[in-house]
Amino acid sequence: MLIVILITGKKSKLTKLDIEKYNKDYNNLIIYYDDTFHDRYFVIDNNKVYHSGNSINHIGYRKSSIDVIHDKNVCATVINDIAKIIGGRL
Repeated sequence: MLIVILITGKKSKLTKLDIEKYNKDYNNLIIYYDDTFHDRYFVIDNNKVYHSGNSINHIGYRKSSIDVIHDKNVCATVINDIAKIIGGRL
């Protein structure tokens, strides 16, 4: 089963109702609250890392991009930092 882990800031506008609605349909979302990251990182299959410097909800309104990170050391650092937040290895 695909698991979606979202790490968001403690002052996030994400509500308990938002999470419940999503999980009612998909039942695979786990939320962690942490203010360590500013940019958005997407980790796919525990090894591929994508980076976006802007909010996902603003993509398409202004020039923006999502880039793949090819540097294995940077990927490892991001993945390890995320693992520390979620209490385990991805």
